[in-house]
Amino acid sequence: MLNNYNLYSIIEFPTRTNNTTSTAIDNVFINKFKHENYKIYSLINGLSYHDAQILRLPNTSIPNNGNELYTYKEINECSLNEFQINLSNETWNNVFNNNDKDTNIIFNNFLDTFLKTFNVSFHIKKHNQNKVIKIG
Repeated sequence: MLNNYNLYSIIEFPTRTNNTTSTAIDNVFINKFKHENYKIYSLINGLSYHDAQILRLPNTSIPNNGNELYTYKEINECSLNEFQINLSNETWNNVFNNNDKDTNIIFNNFLDTFLKTFNVSFHIKKHNQNKVIKIG
């Protein structure tokens, strides 16, 4: 059915490997005729029992109507200093004084505190990208 829309499977390597088997259980489908120079790689990330797939599509352009609103975190010397000060003032009680020995809970507590501090220190900025059209 996907071939009717020129969509073809491009994963030709195992994406899940354990001690006894290797299987290709993850997949990516693309129009091979539209994207002839694609490259696909396996990435062993150590975070899952599945390997990641990286698809590279060279010379791919994305149309921009110029009215898109971009958001980003402004990171500069002043905000970095604020972040370091905020981290140094954090007590980390929810991480170190936790009687629970579950490393997942401890890590999640650390990550919650770190991200809270990060989001307070680096403010969100919005930028409207206006398209400039030159005539003549």
